[in-house]
Amino acid sequence: INEVISARNKSDAVAEDVGLLIASMPTLVAEGKIPAQSTTNIIAFLQTMHEAIGECKTPTRFILLSDGLEDSEYARLRLASSQLPPIVIKPPQDKRYKCDELQILGLGQGLNKYEDIDRLRETWKTWAVGRERPFKSFVGLNDW
Repeated sequence: INEVISARNKSDAVAEDVGLLIASMPTLVAEGKIPAQSTTNIIAFLQTMHEAIGECKTPTRFILLSDGLEDSEYARLRLASSQLPPIVIKPPQDKRYKCDELQILGLGQGLNKYEDIDRLRETWKTWAVGRERPFKSFVGLNDW
């Protein structure tokens, strides 16, 4: 499910659509309308989207509905010893431009300990935000 947002969309309508999508995600998966993935490749998705968008010269926020548990050739974040690899997204050439925010909603769903969720949140923040990173901020929320 994708939501295309443009200047022609009314912001209230977009906010309502996104809120409805987020709120209905667990039900859509439980009903089989959206298949649950057996693996999660967040890094490749972010790299592809960042290349498609380019240099975030306008306000840009990436919002992922995910447990944030990268499970790919890059990392297996369910394991406490696993780390994300060096960033594969190049920051813009013009240092004035960075994507505003990376949000992961549902971060750590399925993990049993808050310490694991805190570790996951810090891992993604360190990966996404900083001097040579593509995002200005990171938000990782555990619930929908």
